[in-house]
Amino acid sequence: RVAIFAHDTNSLITQHFQLSALFFHTHQLTQPQPSADANFWGHLAEDTRPKLLGNVISEITGDVLAVIEARWHQTGVHDVVAFEVSAKNAQSEHTEFFFVKIFNLKRSILAINEATLLAEAIPCNLPTLPFIGATSVANFHCHVFKWSNLEKFEPLDFKEPTYEILKRMMFTTPPPSLVKLFSRSRPLIWDRLSSVELSKFELAIATTEHIHILRSFLEARESIVHYLKSYPLQVTNIDISKDHLLFSSTDQKFVSHWGLWSLEPVGAGWPTSHKELIRLEGLFNDLQNSRPDMAELSINDLKLSALLFALDKLLIKQQFISAALLLPKIMSAYTHLTLKTPETSH
Repeated sequence: RVAIFAHDTNSLITQHFQLSALFFHTHQLTQPQPSADANFWGHLAEDTRPKLLGNVISEITGDVLAVIEARWHQTGVHDVVAFEVSAKNAQSEHTEFFFVKIFNLKRSILAINEATLLAEAIPCNLPTLPFIGATSVANFHCHVFKWSNLEKFEPLDFKEPTYEILKRMMFTTPPPSLVKLFSRSRPLIWDRLSSVELSKFELAIATTEHIHILRSFLEARESIVHYLKSYPLQVTNIDISKDHLLFSSTDQKFVSHWGLWSLEPVGAGWPTSHKELIRLEGLFNDLQNSRPDMAELSINDLKLSALLFALDKLLIKQQFISAALLLPKIMSAYTHLTLKTPETSH
């Protein structure tokens, strides 16, 4: 009771601005912004920004650079800001171009995730901006990339380039060091689809007409997980928006934000509509030719991976009905695997 009292008292103290405005009509709700937040935006003000950006770039490159211009770059991620920076080298008088991202304190996890991937992914073929390095200035995580004249896609032209990025991620084999690092610290999809985690799904669907297909899935879960564990892994990025996808004058495509990447069985992250699964079939032969670890897999393995990843994301959001609607496709792909027969497109 003492512990509960202390917890409730602390909760009331943290909400005293709201409570005062609610019960005392002369009080207005003017809760001040946390000092850390004000400190973050204060460093980005016009008079302090050049010094901050110059310190970030100089610390990573080791060169003394004076910022000439810093142009705001919309990241589309709350409290993650970016600037396209041109800076002059004090020794060579040469102008260099950088892309600098600065993460507010509450976004530190995104910064650490991105830096971890980019530091390990240098030998990979992932569509990342050329990463120079990461540092911390004024307690804020900062990442620096090489920059050239890149542009964003128009919203109506965004879909097709996204498919190309998804394809690049599938075709890229993650280095063993990254796999080891990730598997030590993060649950993989077969851990997330445990019988305990699926119990909430069953509780919700037991009241619907989807209960029979769910029971079939639960009965086959161990066998399905066995297939998943045999698949090679790929990097996935579930947070690619129109603000993150860039292209060069030579039509190279880059993703500027990797805060929510993960390692998943190959095929994960690919869209799962009927039309998009047919598109996946068209990539399969090239994928097998480009990755030796795909030699033993079939198109149904790839579909099963994509569908289970989509199922997992829906379950995390507790969108149980939408998740149940994926079960017929999942069981179809699984059944074709158990029968060892190829699936034909319809």
